[in-house]
Amino acid sequence: ERAEEYNGSTWSEANDNNTQRTTVAAAGTVNSAVFFGGMIPPTWYGVSSGATETYNGTNWSEVNDMIIPRRSHAGAGLSGDAAIAMGSYNDTTYNPSGNPSATPTMDCATEEWNGTNWSAGGQMTAPFTSGNMAGSVNSAVAFASINNRTTSYHYDGTSWSEGGSGHQNKYGGGGGGTQNDAISF
Repeated sequence: ERAEEYNGSTWSEANDNNTQRTTVAAAGTVNSAVFFGGMIPPTWYGVSSGATETYNGTNWSEVNDMIIPRRSHAGAGLSGDAAIAMGSYNDTTYNPSGNPSATPTMDCATEEWNGTNWSAGGQMTAPFTSGNMAGSVNSAVAFASINNRTTSYHYDGTSWSEGGSGHQNKYGGGGGGTQNDAISF
């Protein structure tokens, strides 16, 4: 439930978000952000969440939930009105009772946010868990997944395809930028 803002040199306390959770994804800017999904503690496997909150630079607002509650997914987008979520920890394998909306391919599922609702996007070509994304809804790159650490994938707003190669054999961390100018750390 903690939020902080960064101005290029200093972090400062911001108003807290509404629903406490871990392994979430987010997109946007300090004045137009969206925060979605995650795991609700306290149990080890927890419960996947579809909770979505938007941030206007001052306050968080609860808005419409994701179609498939998920955690350990990736997110990208340039504002709180246009974001993409992809991949997930597959609850059908490890915690089926904790997510009644789980699907056998939820670790390949993409959802697109239009500022009001989530809609189904193009299905990823391979499972994607605990990775990173950068870019926009119509031009995203996904990389550093625990499932396939060295391959990148590109999204064109409709479908995924295998992208560039050469990413180090690591997963997780963070990332940002655009489809053609990204950073992984």
